[in-house]
Formats: sequence, structure tokens, C-alpha cells
Amino acid sequence: MINKILKLKNLGRLNIPTNDISENKNDDFSFKKNTLIFGDNTYGKTTLVSVFKSLQTGESLENRKKFRSQNSIEIKIENFKEGQVVFHEYNKESWKNNNILIFDNDFIKDHIFSEDQIKGEHLKSLPRVLIGNSIKQDIDYINSIVKCEVSNCGSCEFCLNAKFATFKNSFNRSYSLDRFQEISKEVVDVNQKIKDNEDILSIDEKLSELKVQSKKSIFYTLDIDAFETLFKNKINNVFESLINQHLSENTNNLDKAKGFLGYGLKLKKDDICPFCSQDTEQVKNFMDSLSKYFDKEYLDFKDRIENESNLFLSFDLEKELLSFGKLGFSKIEESVNKAKIEEALKNVKIKIERKKEDLNFDCNFGEDKSFILLKQTFLGAKVFLNEVINKQALTYLEKTKINSEITTFKLNKYRYTEEGAEFFKKYGIIESELKEKNKSKVLAQTALKEKVDEIFKKNLSDINTSLKGLKADFQITRFQPSVDNRDKNNYLKINEYLFEFIDIQGNSISVEIGKFKETFSDSDKRLLGFAFFLSSLKNDLDLENKIIILDDPFASFDINRKEETIKLFDSIKNLDNKEPEQKIIFTHEKSFYCQLNKLISSNDKKLLKLNCSVSHNGSMFELVDIKKFESDKYYGDLDYINKAINTNNNLDEALPKARECAEYLLRAKYINTLENYRDENGIPINFNIDSINSSLKAIDNKCAVKAQLLGLELHKFHHNQPQWKTDLSDTVKNKSLKDFVGLIEQI
Repeated sequence: MINKILKLKNLGRLNIPTNDISENKNDDFSFKKNTLIFGDNTYGKTTLVSVFKSLQTGESLENRKKFRSQNSIEIKIENFKEGQVVFHEYNKESWKNNNILIFDNDFIKDHIFSEDQIKGEHLKSLPRVLIGNSIKQDIDYINSIVKCEVSNCGSCEFCLNAKFATFKNSFNRSYSLDRFQEISKEVVDVNQKIKDNEDILSIDEKLSELKVQSKKSIFYTLDIDAFETLFKNKINNVFESLINQHLSENTNNLDKAKGFLGYGLKLKKDDICPFCSQDTEQVKNFMDSLSKYFDKEYLDFKDRIENESNLFLSFDLEKELLSFGKLGFSKIEESVNKAKIEEALKNVKIKIERKKEDLNFDCNFGEDKSFILLKQTFLGAKVFLNEVINKQALTYLEKTKINSEITTFKLNKYRYTEEGAEFFKKYGIIESELKEKNKSKVLAQTALKEKVDEIFKKNLSDINTSLKGLKADFQITRFQPSVDNRDKNNYLKINEYLFEFIDIQGNSISVEIGKFKETFSDSDKRLLGFAFFLSSLKNDLDLENKIIILDDPFASFDINRKEETIKLFDSIKNLDNKEPEQKIIFTHEKSFYCQLNKLISSNDKKLLKLNCSVSHNGSMFELVDIKKFESDKYYGDLDYINKAINTNNNLDEALPKARECAEYLLRAKYINTLENYRDENGIPINFNIDSINSSLKAIDNKCAVKAQLLGLELHKFHHNQPQWKTDLSDTVKNKSLKDFVGLIEQI
């Protein structure tokens, strides 16, 4: 609680000096739980409020420095906190008090409206006023989940995402991480599948060249079956078949004729057939057949053996495989065992060389393991080559599909490598941590939204209750917030904001915030602001430690609305039924000051005013003579009433003033009676602002015009019961005021 302003120099017109070293001047200007401060305009009231605002926010006051002063601002305030005296000194570390709350024009401008409009910034700042610190822990908790203060804790969402991003960037750039994470089963023979698909693309890429190479390859040009058949034949095979046929036709005993060949050739005559001993002329056909064989078939056979032998002997396996390898075709090479083939070739070539030398040599390829191996190799290779020769070029879609399959297979292969499996495992751990963090955040955000909705629902009820208590002819029908913890400064904003006015006939009219300027009077707007401020106090769980300051809050209110406002403010308590630690109210209206003094009945109350002191060269505190203030107010109100009578204007404002004037005059006239009056039980009567009947009863028969005053029924002229304003004509109102003035003159 603020105890006292010990020193205030070189700030505007204010000058609160110290007369002793301790700076604890022995005067009576200390503050109390309820402190009312009056100050005429230009006497430093607003400057003093700015001092408290600077103490609240830490903002500089240099722009309010005393004109032409070369000296620095000096402020020292004594504060009583937790049983100890604490000093706040301007421009020092002690210049801070977060427990100060101020309702003034800046509060309205910053949170309720400005330039007669409810703007976007108000929809963001107003929720913070209503919520206060009640959800700060919730917001801090959510934000601690989202991001730590140091940005390297490794466990908040921000750090985990950064860790995750770095981890993702370490992933093999050749693959898609999303597809990698979708893999759930290892592909069997993945290497072979990759190879098969790559071969298909390789073949397609060089298909024209491969076709040419395939057609000229010995694997394709050599007919291995025909080769085997050719090398199975011998010269005497053909020759014997011709002789057998000749002997069968020209001899009676084929076996003896064959035996004759063992010695017959040595005995034959030149014109005798060596096979059948007949004259050669008689076996001319046979001799022609032999001649034909040796002239053609034999030579052809020999040439074929020669050519096929040369072709086969020229076969270089390494060179042949290399020619296809250069074109990316490796199927043949992959299908053979080069070492075994080379060995087989060596064996077969030996037989071929002998065949060339001796056409009657029996190669016996049918039972030769080396040849059988070569035959299998050639037949298998020819199948591959025929596929190439007959193959059609791939379409774009087919290539795309094959490339996709290759990528999928490669990704699958990588996934189940040691590196891929480790990456997958770590990825899952970090992802799981992030999911848990997100789950915690969502739960906290949901709980926060429910809490905020409940607080706003309660606030809406409190605000409308205050508006009703202040006799407002409007209420708020929609007031819905949204929560976004991503913005630490503006995590709340109003999404829906709608008013409802009650017109003079009692009809309700919905008013959107866009119509605020045209619909609300200045008094309505300030009333709305104060209703919000009261609601924020009700929901402040730390209200018992708060210092509430009001700066000329109700200048545009009529007398009865001011009365209701004071009553609401004086009785304010939070949800725990705790009231503020201290209330400080500033005003420049003497009538309002007198109202405050009457309605705030606490004994712990201080009445101060700021007054210009020539000797101190500035404004300083003085004690208030409340009786003089009330007298000044009485004559001011009486002037207002007489003016209303003469002009026949402002009658509705003048009639309520008549009630206050009557009360003041009666108390002033019969003060001794009132001060000493007790009820039946001997308890002193407290004469409130609406106690004119009690006052009249108290003065008993001392007032000569008591009956006439009672007859005027001044108590009914109250803004809380506005029906009289429409029920009575201006003529009747004017007459009531004239009667009242007449009675006042008699008193």
C-alpha cells in the first residue's frame, strides 16, 4: 500500500518538498486504504496520476519535466509491503510496482475504444485485461512445450523439430524420406530385381546398337546344332555308302565282296573296277558317282569343315563378352562360368584342329562334356540375343514405371542396411517424442480454451451485471474469445462481440461493434469501459495486493449514475471475496468528491487536495475541508436549479439535485440534532445520500416546512426510477422546482 509521497520535485507543477533529512515530514498527508484526491485543472492531478503510471510500468517521465528546469526529476514514495516499509525512487531499480491498476482515459483508449471506435487492437488487448494473470501459468506451460528459453534444451517442440530437421537432412539424398518411412517389408532378392530393371533400361537405351551387335555375334551366327551334325560326318561315311550301294547292285555276296577290298586293289587291272572286278565301262555310273563325290560333295564337306572350324577357332569369349559389356548388356556374361567355358573351348578347339587335318576324325561331340557345355552356353546366349533382336523400344510410361520400381527397390535395400535400419530407428524415436509433445500441447491448449471460455462466460455475466447495476440501457450478448499461444503478446483476441440495446419502448436492438460510434453516447462508452474494469478486478485472484487508481473516471455521468458507480466500486471483491489493498480516486469535480466522501463510508479514508502554493513554487497536498466542499456544491447545485427554472431546460438533471440540496441544507441547519440523534436502540443513524426521509424524521418538528418537503416526494426523482421523466410534463417539473426553491428560502 502506498503510504506517502515523500518527495516530488521538478515534475510539471508539482512540488512536494521535504523539510527534514529523513524525508519523513511530520504532516498529515499520508495515504490510507481509501484516499480521495481533489485537484482543479492545471494543478497537477494528471501529472500525479502519471507518476503512479510510471511506477506501474517503469516508463520515463522526462516529457513531463518542469518547464525550463535544469534539475533532474526527484520522486520518492513510501510503500508498505508485507509488513515492511519499502521506498520507490525514480530512476532507480526500486522504481517498480506491478500491483498498481489504473482506470483512466488511457485504459479506455488502449483496451475499450479509441476515436469512438472498437478497433482490432482492442479485440486483442481487452482479453488480457479480463483474463489478467489467471492463465499466465497455462500459457507459460504451453510455450515451454513449444519452445524453451535457451533454444537448445533438446526436449521442447522447437528443439525437437530442429533436431528432426537436422536428422532428416542427414538422410541419403538419393532417396525419398517419405517413401522410406512407408516401407514395412523387406523385398526378397532385391539386388536381382534392381539389376533386372536396370538391364531393361540399359538395353532400351542402346537397343539399336545391341540389335546390330547381337546379329553379328558368333553366339547368334553359329548354329551350334548344325555345327555338331557337320562335325559328326566323315569322308568314308559317304564313300562307304556309295560302295555298299554299288556292291549290292553288282555282286552276289556283299560280305565276300567287301573282303575282296582287302587285297583286290593290289591285283586290279587298269580297266577293271577294284570293287566288283567288272569292266569299268560296265560300271560307268558308279565311277561317275565316285567322281562326282570327290569333285563336289567331298570338296564342299571339306570347305564347310574348314569354314566352320575357322569360325569356331576365331571365337574369343572375352572379346565377345566385352563387346556386349560396352553396351551395358551383361546377361550372357552373368549366365556363364568363364573359367569353365575357356577350358571347354580349349578342349573342343583341339578336336576341331584334328578334324581339319583328318576329315574322318570322329569328334564325338555328342558325348563330349566340353562341347555339351559350349552347346548349352551358345543356345542360352542365343535366347537372350533373340529377345534383344525382337524387342520393341520402351514407351515413356514404361520407362517411368521401371525407374520408379528401381527407386523403390533401392530404397527398400537401403532401408534394411545397417545404416538404414539405424536411421529408421532414430527417426521413429524422435517422431514419437514430437508426437508426445504435440499431444501434451493439444491437451494443454484444449484445457486452456475451456478455462478461457469459462472465464469469459463469467466475465460476460459480471459485465452485464455491472451494466445493469449502472442502469445502462444496453448489454453484451456475444463475447467469444479465441486462444493462440503462438503469439506470446497477443495470445487472446475477441472473435465475436455484439451488443443489444433496449429502446424507450422496451424493444431490443442488436448492435454490431461497427455501429459503436453512432449508437453509444459518451457516457455509455465510459460506462462500458468501467464495467470491463470492474469485471477484471472481480477475476483478479491477487486483488488483495492491488492498488486501484481512478483518474476522473465518471466526468460524463449524471449524478445518479455516478452514485451507482461509486457503490459498485466501493463494494468490489474478487472471486475469493478479497477486496483491493488500496483505492486512490482522483477528481476535479467537487460535487463528485462530496459524493465519494458520503458513499465511501470506511473509517480508513483520507481526503486530500492538490493546491497551488506560491511559497513552494508549485502544487502540493492540503487537507480537504469537506464541509466547505459540500457548501460549494450546495450553492453550485442551487444555481443549476434556478437556471433550469428560468430557461425551462435540463429539468431532468435539476430535480435529482434538489434532493441533494435539501439534504445538505437540513444537515447544515440542524447539524447538532443530526449529530446527536440515535435510533430506538441508541445507535447513531448514518444519513446516506438517499436518506432525506430519515433526515426529516431526525429533525422532528424543528423544520417548519417539513410537511411541504415531504409532499414534494424528492426521493422519487432518481435516475434509477426514470419513469417520472416521461410521466411528468415539463410544466409539472418546473413547478416542483419552484416549490422546492421557495421552501429552501423559508428554511
